[in-house]
Amino acid sequence: MILEGTVMVLAGLMLALVPLQFIKALATVAGIFLLVAGAIGMFREIRDPRRSPYSFGIAGPALILLLGVLLIAWPLLVPSLLVTVLGVFLLLIGLGQLLFGFALGAGPRGTSLKLAGMTAIVLGILVMVFTEAAIWLFALFFAAILIINGLMTISLGWRLNRRFD
Repeated sequence: MILEGTVMVLAGLMLALVPLQFIKALATVAGIFLLVAGAIGMFREIRDPRRSPYSFGIAGPALILLLGVLLIAWPLLVPSLLVTVLGVFLLLIGLGQLLFGFALGAGPRGTSLKLAGMTAIVLGILVMVFTEAAIWLFALFFAAILIINGLMTISLGWRLNRRFD
């Protein structure tokens, strides 16, 4: 457990210090793994196409190979798409809150929902316009989670080692 916690803390520190470069490196490594997995899958499918009744044929490995190529060519593609989806989600949630706030009227509940809706809409627009900054902020948030969880895992590992010694 101590080793896992140390790896989590180191990954969190790297993500906090150089977030975009670390994400690009991870995406590139994932792309290489997907490229190899897709190539192996295509080779297996060509060699024996009747292996599994639940197979997608050569299309499944080809899509995995294509995803690997995309990740290697554009490592920030997946994080950008995720942030864009989050921006659209925030826009839709904000619009729903705004409409519901207008339906409730001018009371405190309606006003608070209108404010929450406008905030979500503005945040959704900002996330979609400043995609790289949003990726950077999410990376810092995830880095903090990695560091905290890593330290807790190291602490638990130390306690378990003392208990069983």
